[in-house]
Amino acid sequence: MPASNTPEALDTPHGAARAGRGRVSRAVAVGLAVLLTGCLTPPQQTMLDDVNRDRQAQGRTALPTQAELMTKAQAWSAQMARDGKISHSRLSDGITVCWDASGENVAQSTTLAGLEAQWMASTGHRTNILDPRWTHIGVGVTKVGDQYFGVQVFLQVC
Repeated sequence: MPASNTPEALDTPHGAARAGRGRVSRAVAVGLAVLLTGCLTPPQQTMLDDVNRDRQAQGRTALPTQAELMTKAQAWSAQMARDGKISHSRLSDGITVCWDASGENVAQSTTLAGLEAQWMASTGHRTNILDPRWTHIGVGVTKVGDQYFGVQVFLQVC
């Protein structure tokens, strides 16, 4: 489903796949285990590489991850997968570091590459990705069936 023109006004995808609780629970457990070890999953690493490639192609700096943002993004992608639809989180939830600005991109796609492609094709999402204010990022990816639910959380720390 294409992303909307503004990151804050995403449409609910039509025909969103709903998964059984077992598959989502396993995806959440794997995501939490990876976060607790401090490593990125291969899909998270791909998403991080994609966003930083797009930023660097436009003369922006690559963004490092931040633990709270990673936890928030992964938890929210798992929540969207459980719900079977995309929606925005409350950006301030779970963030305790001092920050001046924040942003979030959410999307659903049948491919991992499709998430970043949707965001870069949407003016508002692309603006979030390329915003020079951001100092850190968190990324989350949950796959259920043939659907990827992706989240990017951006932060400008104090």
